[in-house]
Amino acid sequence: DENDKTLLETTDFVSRSFGGSKALPAHVYRRAGAESAGSAKSRRRGGSAYLIIRLAVCAVCFCGVLGLKPTYGRVSRFGVTTFSSSLDCVGIFARSAADAAEVLRAISGPDADDPAGFDSSRTRCGAEAADGFTFAAGDFNYGVNAPFCFDGIRLAVPVDVLEDAQPDNDVARAFEHALDVFRAAGAVIEEITMPETAGALKAYGVISAAEAASNLARFDGLRYGYRSAAQNGKTAEAESLTGSRTGVKVALGEEVYDFDRFISANRAEGFGAEVKRRVAAGIREYTDAENGGRYRDAEALRKRLAGRYRELFGRYTAIALPTMRSAAFAPGTVRDGAEMYRQDLLTVPASLAGVPALSVPMGRNSDGLSLGLQLVGNYFDELTLLKLAGRFQALL
Repeated sequence: DENDKTLLETTDFVSRSFGGSKALPAHVYRRAGAESAGSAKSRRRGGSAYLIIRLAVCAVCFCGVLGLKPTYGRVSRFGVTTFSSSLDCVGIFARSAADAAEVLRAISGPDADDPAGFDSSRTRCGAEAADGFTFAAGDFNYGVNAPFCFDGIRLAVPVDVLEDAQPDNDVARAFEHALDVFRAAGAVIEEITMPETAGALKAYGVISAAEAASNLARFDGLRYGYRSAAQNGKTAEAESLTGSRTGVKVALGEEVYDFDRFISANRAEGFGAEVKRRVAAGIREYTDAENGGRYRDAEALRKRLAGRYRELFGRYTAIALPTMRSAAFAPGTVRDGAEMYRQDLLTVPASLAGVPALSVPMGRNSDGLSLGLQLVGNYFDELTLLKLAGRFQALL
C-alpha cells in the first residue's frame, strides 16, 4: 500500500523510490539532497523550530539550515527504519544552535530498545563521555546562550582532506571567510593532515552496502514492506530475475504463491534503482568477507580513524571543513555514480568514526545558493560544537 511505499522511500537515500528527486524550497531546478531533504525543506520554509530525522548532511547544507549529527549512540534509533546499523544516526534540523541544543537535551539518553545505544562502561569506538552522558534540564541551552570567549579555542583544518575533495571556488572562498571570522574572534586556526581519511569513502561504501543488504532482507512483502499486486508474484521484471529455484510455496489467506517469484516481484517493484544497487553490492561484500576481504579492511580503517580523532581532540577543540564540495546542483548534472558518491568526501569520516558533527550556514555562492560550514567534535562533546555554531551565527 502507499504507506509501505513511503516507508521504503526512506531507505532510498537518493530519494528515487516512488518519490522522485527533492527540489530546493526556493530553487525548483536544484536538488535538496538525500532522504532528509523533505524535512530540511520543511524547516527552511519556516515550519517548526526543529525537526528530528535520520540525518543526511547534504540536505542540511543545500537547504541552508543548521543540522547536528550527535555522537553515535547518544540518541536512540528505536523506531527508525534501519539502513546501516553502525552508521545510522538520529539528528536534528533547527533554526539555531539554541533550538538544536534544547532538542538534543530532550532526546539524549540510553535506551534498552536500541542495542547500539550508549553503555556507561564503553561505546562502540571505546570513547568515554568527557562530561557525563546525561545533562540536567537547561544545561545545553545555558551553555549555548551564555557569553562565549574564543580564547583557548583551537580549530584544526585538514588540508589533505580539502585537497582531495577539491571544493569549488565559491565554497573555498566562503570557507576562508568563515575561518577569518573565527580568527578575528580570537580562535587559533592550525593546518593538519589526516591520511586515515584517504580510504574513508570506500570503507563507508563497503560497510553501508553490506549492512543495508542485511537490514533490507526483511522487506520481502511477507513480514514487512511493499507487496506486489500481481497475481502469483509474476511481473515481467520478476520473471527476468528468477525462476522457481526452490519450488517452495507460500500461502497467504486462500492464495498460494511461488515463493521465489513472490519475493522477487515484491522487491523488484518495491525498491528503487539505488537501493537495488546497494543490496547487490552488499551481498557481494558479505560473500567476500567470508574470506577476509574488503569488509574487514573497512572495519580496520574505521578503527584507525577513530583513534586519530581521539588523538586530535586531545590538542584541538574541533575540526573545521566545508560541509559539501559545492552548492546544490541541478538534477542530471552529476551523472557519474562515482562522482555522486564523492559529494560525501567531507562528511563520511565523522560518520565512520561515530564522532559528532554539525553543519551551519556560512554564506551563499554566486547563484545565491546556501553553503555550509562543518564542525567536527570529540565524542559526546556536542555542547562545544553548538557553542561554536551559535557564536559563529552571531558573528557572521
